[in-house]
Amino acid sequence: MARVSVAIEAFEGCFQNWRVWLIQFAANLALFGVFTLWLFIPVSNIWYLALNSIVALLLFAFTLVLHGGSLSYFSAQTQDNSITLPKTFRNTARNLPAIFIVAAILGLAWYLAGSLDRYEDSLPNYLRSNSPLFIRKVVLLPTYQALVNAGLFILQWILVPSLFLPLLASTSSNGFRGLGARGFASWKSCVTKIVYWAVIAAAVVLGVYATGKIMNWTPDFRTSTLRHETVSLIWRGVISYLLALFAWIFSCSMVGRCGAATADARDDIDRQTGA
Repeated sequence: MARVSVAIEAFEGCFQNWRVWLIQFAANLALFGVFTLWLFIPVSNIWYLALNSIVALLLFAFTLVLHGGSLSYFSAQTQDNSITLPKTFRNTARNLPAIFIVAAILGLAWYLAGSLDRYEDSLPNYLRSNSPLFIRKVVLLPTYQALVNAGLFILQWILVPSLFLPLLASTSSNGFRGLGARGFASWKSCVTKIVYWAVIAAAVVLGVYATGKIMNWTPDFRTSTLRHETVSLIWRGVISYLLALFAWIFSCSMVGRCGAATADARDDIDRQTGA
């Protein structure tokens, strides 16, 4: 029951501050809008190339502050309910170099895990050909294909992010000190809990798998109209966006519950922010 209670507390923590939802809802849309405009910046000369690079760096920095600040907020909230969002995001901005290092390693690990999809056609055949005959008679190739696809999905979307989220939370709260003993203790507290993995897996199913399925739904083109298809696309987009937001906020809340900083984390934040 203790494990279940942690998940329940994390779920309830998602809705304790509506400003977190408002910030995530508006800021992600704004970042996506700027990203779309960034794609139209030409690289025809050195000045455009410089502008392109500066906007890309600013986009990345604001993204790290937005999501790192959310992780830091839920970690600090576990220690002190009076912690404010502005103070948390200011502290996260000061710790941006440390967050950048962890995020870069996470991005590289995520990319390498995703690059394994080049084996999704050959690996099922290899595994089946090396299986005992009695297994090959029962388990057909499509089953091997499904298992390999599921394994690659779990590796890229669950295993890799789950290993780095506690470190992102620690560095967002404590900077480079979050990579020391305190950060390791927070990381260990998360990854050794079954409920942590279960919640992150559930959040990924909602935020990645389910949203992908919803966005891939299409009306019957033989009977649908342009208006029907437009309304369908809008509703599917809104539902998918809200599901993804909930999945992310739930994950942040779970990281905060499982691997919150030590009792003096609030003192560290106060000293850094000059409170």
